[in-house]
Amino acid sequence: MAEALSQKEIDELLASMLGGGGDDPADSGPAAEEVPVVSAQQEVLVQAPQFGQVAAPKPQQYLSVKAYDFATAARFPKEQVRTFQIVFDNFAQLLASQLSAQLRTTVECEVLQIEENNFGDYSSALPDPIILAVISARPMAGSLLFAVHPECAYMFINRLLGGNLGETDTEKPFSEIDIALVDRVLRQVCRCFTQSWERIVDLDTTVESIDTSTQYTQVTTLSEATMVIMVAVKIDGEEGIMSFCIPHTAIEPIARELVARNYYTASEDIDDETREMFRETMRGRMERTKVDLKAYFAGTQATVDDLANLRVGDVIRLNHPITDPLYVRVAHIPKFRGKIGSLGKNYAVQVSEIIQEDTSNELNPS
Repeated sequence: MAEALSQKEIDELLASMLGGGGDDPADSGPAAEEVPVVSAQQEVLVQAPQFGQVAAPKPQQYLSVKAYDFATAARFPKEQVRTFQIVFDNFAQLLASQLSAQLRTTVECEVLQIEENNFGDYSSALPDPIILAVISARPMAGSLLFAVHPECAYMFINRLLGGNLGETDTEKPFSEIDIALVDRVLRQVCRCFTQSWERIVDLDTTVESIDTSTQYTQVTTLSEATMVIMVAVKIDGEEGIMSFCIPHTAIEPIARELVARNYYTASEDIDDETREMFRETMRGRMERTKVDLKAYFAGTQATVDDLANLRVGDVIRLNHPITDPLYVRVAHIPKFRGKIGSLGKNYAVQVSEIIQEDTSNELNPS
């Protein structure tokens, strides 16, 4: 029968194995069964007769520790950040559509970044000059800040006036006319902002004031946590930045509604009466939408000399009989045929035919 090891002998054997061997093999006690060599991260097992397996302690692990700054602690949960991402992605699409119609060119909008920051850091990072709009969006509390960076502002101004961004000094101060032109864009921004939140909460968005300096514009305390949303705007190869700054205190009245699933389920939970109300609202908006209608005569040829010498009473020969209807276009698309006439003291066109769009190519691309 094998001799049993004492506890002291077991401890010495473990110490010799973990320490790379003892000073004297004779001091290790009677020979034990062979123990396999293992890595430092594995458990070391020693086979001892009548005592089974004895496990060596695992190496101690240490966690990295860093100081917690209560002044910059995250105030916006991840669920709210996801909701902001969904809402402002929708906002970017709506704004691109509205600006394309207003500026009569292709406009692309994209959400670049959504991050939490305190108001002081956000305000100090803004360029000067800049157009700042203080916005009220009830039932949100307090005010929001919307910033149009100079490159973006002059993109709007020059496009409305028919100029080119490359010829503009973006560091010059904004004039009263510049601010008035950008104010037309701000109305579209407020409208798109309201529409992008419709599935979560009904907002009443208005512009309270417009300024061109960060020194006199403050919607909350400098240390207040805010959600900053950066939106890139591209027009004809040029790019500018707009940004929203939403203080944490502003969303407290609607904090429970800022859940991403509410955005997707809002349209599924409405009843028939509410759905019909939405239809009437949409129909009313479409009926109030203004579009440009232009009546066109058929083309005719004339020299520059003929045009330069036109006088009152001259007759221009057309390439079609006067009894033929004219084309009436919405933007550049022919939509109607009509007859020219007068209504009171004004010229008028009476619509006589609606031009049906040819969708055969869309349905059968081949």
